[in-house]
Amino acid sequence: MRKFTILGISLFFLVLLFTDCKKKEQVIVPDNEPPYNGDVSKVKVENFVNRLFIDLLGREPLDAEMDAEVAAIKSADYSRASREALITKLMTDQTYRDGDSSYYHAYYNRFFDLTKVRVLDVYSDEGEYLAKQAGILENYAYIDSLNNDLHGWAVKMEKANKLRKAIKARYDYRNGVISIQEVYRRLLDNDVFEGSAWDNMYNVANYARNGFNALFFRNATQEEILKTQLMAQNGQPQYLLGMYGQSLAEFYSILTQCEEFNEGLIRYYFKSYLGRDPNTGEMYDFMTRYGGSNVNVSQLQKEILSYKEYANF
Repeated sequence: MRKFTILGISLFFLVLLFTDCKKKEQVIVPDNEPPYNGDVSKVKVENFVNRLFIDLLGREPLDAEMDAEVAAIKSADYSRASREALITKLMTDQTYRDGDSSYYHAYYNRFFDLTKVRVLDVYSDEGEYLAKQAGILENYAYIDSLNNDLHGWAVKMEKANKLRKAIKARYDYRNGVISIQEVYRRLLDNDVFEGSAWDNMYNVANYARNGFNALFFRNATQEEILKTQLMAQNGQPQYLLGMYGQSLAEFYSILTQCEEFNEGLIRYYFKSYLGRDPNTGEMYDFMTRYGGSNVNVSQLQKEILSYKEYANF
């Protein structure tokens, strides 16, 4: 009788254990952020706000701005939606503010300056360096015109005009006139990126090396360098990165229109904001939504900046 009692008790506990395990089975909801659990410190929120102002506007928030934004995030229980609201505000708010004109104005200035640094390794407000180089070329062109050197005048004016177009990309992109691909193409197709000896084959090889490193975060292969040389130097039709071209101008178009350009753009913002490359799943997901010909860069930035990994709360 005692054996049956022990057996019955054992079976009871086994059933109870099995039932308890089933109750604790986890249900994973994609992109679900757990509710605020009370452990977010004010310092963490301040660090997030401070970092966001620097990344998007290039400056730290004023004391009044810091207090207002920290309070807004706290009142929303530190949710992802509250982070996204602040990001959107810094990108789009056109209310006049001393020093910035507006958040919107400061955001686009910051965006263009960092893009310029990525391609040209040149940082200056309102494109001052590019404008200076354009002015030098225009002065030399004027001298050529005085000497009746029409060919020299035309070559220098073409280079100056490309630099002026690169400067104008800041405003054309902000106003929705050009795509992000065209911004990058203009920053590549100018005398600052190329240097002065544009007809030297060694430098044409450097265009490939520098362009691939800047846009794709990888080295160009020997075959890609050779194709660039044949395309840009000799005008021979070449198939590169899934597209055809036969001139230096078409080489720049290929770099900015190919699929790898979008991958590089995604990788650039992951590295800039999270300090890492996207994993395979993230890259697939982002390329599915940002792999087209007219990428919404602001939305791409906002998505990464609103990661809990970036906010740290």
